[in-house]
Amino acid sequence: MSNDWEHVPGGADVTAQHEQAQERIDALEARVRALEAEAAELRGRLAERDASVVELVRFRQVVETSLSWKVINRVVWPISKLLVPPRLRQWTPVKKLRTGLAILFSRGPRAFVYEARWAWRRAVQAPVAVQPEVSLSEQPVAEIPGSPAETPPRAARVPVALVVDARVLRGAAAVEAPPVDIVICVHNAVELLRGCLESIERHTDLTRHRMVIIDDASTDRDVTPLLEALRARLGDAVLLLPSSARRGFVHSCNVGMGASTRDVILLNTDTVVTAGWVDKLAAAAYSERRVASVTPFSNHAVMCSIPQFCARNTVPEGFDIATYAALVERASLREYPDLPNGTGFCMYLRREALDEVGLFDEETFGLGYGEECDWSYRAADLGWRNVLDDATYIYHHGGGSFGDAEKTEGEQRATATLIARYPKHVGWAHEFMRTNPLGGIHARIRFLTARRGFDDGRVRVVEILPFSFEASVGGAVLHGRDLVDHLRADDRVEVATLVPAYPEESDGRGFWLDLYGPERRDRVFIRCERPVDPVFYPAPGQWAPTGDAAAANPPEPLGHAGVERTFDWLLNAFGIDVVHYHGFVGGFPPSLIEVAARRGVRQVLTAHDWFFFCYNFTLFEKPQNVFCAWCRDDVRCMSCMSNHWQADLTFQGHRRRQFARALARLDLVVSPSEFVRRKLLELTPEVAPERCVAIEHGSPLAGVDTAGRRQGPAGGVVNVAIVGFFGLEKGSRVFLDLVRRMRGRSDVRWFVFGDVRDVEAFEEVRRLVSIEAIGKYTREELPGLLQHHRIDLALLLSPWPETYSYTLSEMICCDVPVLGLDIGALGERIRATGAGLVVDPADGAAGVERALVGLLADPERLASLRATSRPEGLAENAARYSALYRDLAGA
Repeated sequence: MSNDWEHVPGGADVTAQHEQAQERIDALEARVRALEAEAAELRGRLAERDASVVELVRFRQVVETSLSWKVINRVVWPISKLLVPPRLRQWTPVKKLRTGLAILFSRGPRAFVYEARWAWRRAVQAPVAVQPEVSLSEQPVAEIPGSPAETPPRAARVPVALVVDARVLRGAAAVEAPPVDIVICVHNAVELLRGCLESIERHTDLTRHRMVIIDDASTDRDVTPLLEALRARLGDAVLLLPSSARRGFVHSCNVGMGASTRDVILLNTDTVVTAGWVDKLAAAAYSERRVASVTPFSNHAVMCSIPQFCARNTVPEGFDIATYAALVERASLREYPDLPNGTGFCMYLRREALDEVGLFDEETFGLGYGEECDWSYRAADLGWRNVLDDATYIYHHGGGSFGDAEKTEGEQRATATLIARYPKHVGWAHEFMRTNPLGGIHARIRFLTARRGFDDGRVRVVEILPFSFEASVGGAVLHGRDLVDHLRADDRVEVATLVPAYPEESDGRGFWLDLYGPERRDRVFIRCERPVDPVFYPAPGQWAPTGDAAAANPPEPLGHAGVERTFDWLLNAFGIDVVHYHGFVGGFPPSLIEVAARRGVRQVLTAHDWFFFCYNFTLFEKPQNVFCAWCRDDVRCMSCMSNHWQADLTFQGHRRRQFARALARLDLVVSPSEFVRRKLLELTPEVAPERCVAIEHGSPLAGVDTAGRRQGPAGGVVNVAIVGFFGLEKGSRVFLDLVRRMRGRSDVRWFVFGDVRDVEAFEEVRRLVSIEAIGKYTREELPGLLQHHRIDLALLLSPWPETYSYTLSEMICCDVPVLGLDIGALGERIRATGAGLVVDPADGAAGVERALVGLLADPERLASLRATSRPEGLAENAARYSALYRDLAGA
C-alpha cells in the first residue's frame, strides 16, 4: 500500500501521516494498558485498606475491652482528674493552659504561636456590652439533698430560678394499684363529709377499691341518712360500721383496719381527694420493698404542707383544688423522699407493714393526735420507711371533727408521750421541720405556681437547640435566637429553649431550660444522667455486625432512657404544646420524638444540617477533607467516622433507618431552602411530601439601607473578601489554591472576615499575598465593616452542600455581590436571587480564578451584579412561625 501511495503526488506525506497516527494509537493503547494495570493495583490497595480499616476497628474494640484499657479508665484517668480538681479545672488560667498545651502537641508550635496571638488580640479588644436579662424570681436556688451546691457558671448571666435533679426521676406506677380499702372515720361535720365522699366517688375506681366507713356515734342527724344513701347507691363498694357509743378516732381507725385484709388508706372526712390519688399513693408505696406508709402533699399537713412548709395554706390564687393537684403532679419527679413519720389526714398503709407493726396504740392516744407518729416510729424501728408521695395533692380543711380546745389538749398530751418514747425520732422530726429537706420539691412547685398554670390560652413552644446563645453563633443557634427574641413579645405564644449543658457546666450532665417573657427570663437547670458525648450512640460491639446474630439481637433504638424520662417530665411539667427541634446535634436522641408523640405534643424539625443522614453532619469526609457526595458505602463511612467516633459496619445503615422512622413521626419538617427539601425527601422517602415545607430564615439586615453603599473599585483595585470564617468547611483550601494562581496581581486586595480556623492554610496565604484579617464580627457590625473596607466582592467557597448560608443573606442585604461554588442551597440561592456568579465545584480554584479574572476585566459587569430579592425580616419570619405553632396546636 505504501509503495502505491509513493507514485501518487503527495503520497509520501500521506504515508508519513499514517505512520505517525499509528504510532500515536500504539502509544495510547500502551497508556491504556498501563492505566488499567495501575487501576488494578489501586483496587488491590483499596481492598487492603478496607481490610486494614476493619482490622483496626476490631483491634480498637479488643483494646477498649481489655484489662489495660479498663485500668486506664478506672485508675489512671481518675487520678489525673484528682490532680486538677473540678473547681480548679474551671479556673480560667488553667483552662487556657490546657487548651494551649492541646494545640501545641496536636498542631505544632506554629499553630500555638498563631492561636496565642489571636487570643491576645481578642483579649485586648473592648468587650461588647451585654444587656442583662431581668428575672422576677428572687428566691434562692433550692437544691435537692445530695446534689452539688454550686450552680453551673453560665447561670451568672441570668439568675437561676430553679435546679431540678432529674437523676431521681421515676416513672409512673409500673403496676396497677392493688385493691385498697379506704378507711374513713366519721364524727359529725356532715358538709365536709359530703364533699369528701363526692370527691372519692369522682376520682376512685370503686369497682376495685372499697370505702370502709366507721361512724363514731355522730350526733348530727344528717350523717346517717347520707351514709345509708351512699351504701344504697354503691352497694358492696361501701362497708358501714356504725358505733353505738363514741370510742374515739383511734379506736375507729383500728376497727376499720381490722375489718380489712388489704392495704388501707386512712382518710379524714375533712379532705377532698384528687384525680389518680389511689394509684399514685400505691405507686409510692410499692416503689421499694420496705415502704410502710405514704403521705401526700396537702395545704394543711405539717411537714407535708405546700406551698409553705409546716404552715396552714390555702390553694394559690388562680387555681382550684383540681388544677393545683395537676400542677403538683406535673412538678413531681417521683422522688418519694423519706419522712420522719406519716400524717394521718391521708395515710396509705401497706398490709404487710400493718401485720408486722400492729394497729394504732388506742390505749395511749385515745381520741386522736399522735397515733400515726407512734405507729410510724414503731415501723421505723423495725426497718420500714415512711415516705412522701410528691406527685399527689389532697386538700385538707383541718379540724373537722375536733374543737379547738380538744385539739390543743390532744396535741400537748401526744407530744409529751412521743418525746418520752422516741427521743431519737422526735429529734429527727424537729430537725426535719427546721431544715426542710423538701426545699427542692417546694421550689419546683412554687416556680410552676408563679407561672400561673397552663390555662391562659397561649401555645407553649420549646425550641431545642444544640448550643446556648452565649456559646455559639452557628446557623441553628442564630435562627433559634432570632425566633425567641421576637416570639417572647407575642402574647399568643410562650417560648422556651432547651440546650445541653456541656462539660464546663456541671460535668455536662444536664440541660438548661430557659422560659421567656417580654421582660423576663427564668432559668431552670435540670440535672440528668447524660454523658458528655452524644448519648444515643451505641458502644462498640453492642451488636453483631452481620449475619444471623444481628437479626436475632437487633440493636436498640437510638435513645437514652434517662434523657427520655427527663424530657417526658419536662413536657408534662411545663405544659408544652409544640416542640421545635433545631437538629439533633448536641446530645438529644431522636427517640425524644416518640416520647413527645406519646404525650400528644406536636413536633417540628428544622433541617439545619445533614445530621439525620450522617453523624458527620457537614458530609465533609475525613481525612480527605472533601464532600462525600452522599456516600452510602459502609466501609468508607466507617473509615470517615473513625476520625470522630468508633462504630461497626452496620451502624450507619441502622442509624439512617432509625432517623428516617423518627422523622416520619414528625408533624412538620421545615427546610430552610428548596434544595434541602428536595434532598431530604430523596434521602428519607418515609417523610410525606406534604409534611415537608421550605421556609427561609429571616435576616436582621433585611431593612438595611444600601443606598450609596456601592462605590465601585477604588483606583482600579477590587477588594475581595472571604466572609464567615476561614476554615476547611468554608473553602480555605480552595482559597489557598486561588491565591497561588493569582499571586502577583496588583488589581486585587484580599480580606478575611471572621476567625481563622485553618491556621496552616492562612499562614501559607500570608506568605503568598498581602491579606487583612478583620477577625470576628457581629451581624450588626457587618454592614459598617463592609462599607469601611469597600468590599466589592465576597467569596463563598464552601465545598459541601450548605443547607442555607446566613452569610449569603447578609451579603444580599448589604448589596455585596458574591462568587460561590454551585453546590447545595448556596448555589441554588445565588442563581435564584441573581446575587452573583456561581462556579462548578468540579472546576475548583481554576473555575473561581476564571470567573474572578473576568470580573476584574469587566468592572461594569461587577457593578451590575445585584440581588433581585431580599430575605424577609426577623419580625415577619417569627410571625410566620407563630402562626405555624398555633395552627399545629389547634389554637
